[in-house]
Amino acid sequence: MSWRIVGLRKGGVPDQNVRALPGRQKPEGEEFDKNKVNVEYQPGDGSEPITVLKVASPDECGDGGGWYYDDEADPHEVRTCPATCDVLTADPAGSIGILFGCETQVDIPE
Repeated sequence: MSWRIVGLRKGGVPDQNVRALPGRQKPEGEEFDKNKVNVEYQPGDGSEPITVLKVASPDECGDGGGWYYDDEADPHEVRTCPATCDVLTADPAGSIGILFGCETQVDIPE
């Protein structure tokens, strides 16, 4: 089962944080699994959603963007890399969602 939090951002992102972890809005009785969280960007033009890949740490952020936890051992926030934040702030009609329940899609450094 997967579930989604939408509407966390409308009209631009004030900083690089998307708050609301570890899933206090998830269905009652479900366990939070930090390895089963994904971030999805829905462009404001209505095109297909884009999965934002998780990076290991802020140091792994590159031109391709991504997201990471504020604290990998005990996450409370999802934070976007600067390149991802730039895309989000440039699209005031877009939105970002946090999806729970499916294996995290990770950016594997080359």
